[in-house]
Amino acid sequence: MLRRWPYEDACGIAHALNLVGDRWTLLVVRELILGPREFCALRAGLPGISNHVLHERLDHLAIVGVLRKCGGSSAESTLYELTPWGYELEQAIVSLGRWAHRSPSHNLDLPLSAVSLMISLRAWFDARAAAENNILASLIVGAEHFSVHIAEGAVEICRGAVGHATADFRMTAGPQIIAAAVYFAVPFEDLESIGALTLEGDRDAAKTFVGLFRLPKKRSGAVRTGHASE
Repeated sequence: MLRRWPYEDACGIAHALNLVGDRWTLLVVRELILGPREFCALRAGLPGISNHVLHERLDHLAIVGVLRKCGGSSAESTLYELTPWGYELEQAIVSLGRWAHRSPSHNLDLPLSAVSLMISLRAWFDARAAAENNILASLIVGAEHFSVHIAEGAVEICRGAVGHATADFRMTAGPQIIAAAVYFAVPFEDLESIGALTLEGDRDAAKTFVGLFRLPKKRSGAVRTGHASE
């Protein structure tokens, strides 16, 4: 176990923290939710992590059965993927992110990885608003390509490029720029005018697309401590 002082508690939550509760560990899992990634790509998606710490977290997750190595000719190109059991963490990660987003101290100006953006799209997809829509979007976020398919009130997000002839539109921008368009209704034209975003294809479909994801309101009121009678 990576944790030097494990929680000696039969509770499943305590054991989950022994498995994935150390700093960086769950973020490594987050970066693998959309499929296998090389070591160098994982490091790029986790600014601030050192090679040593990343190797340590990957080794720990492999030992406990959350992920596995898939080969590679060098340490940098070693490919990692979640095991079927590891992929089951997605629901917990999305739920945790949804819960934390309502915190007034959540700073949306901090860096955002491409995978974080895709997971947020899954978390804040408005199924009722999307019920009558069928849209296939190609999102190019930095060096990564994703397809986002909305149909029958559901959203499916996959890593990989979508052909021009297939996608309704193609959007190229950094994760925070796409987040600005999706969550804060910053007009495409404003982002294009400063060279931050490129949009090709059906602009009406793109405008419909960004309206299908809604952030919740922040939690209101101060945190209360102590007993009500105090």
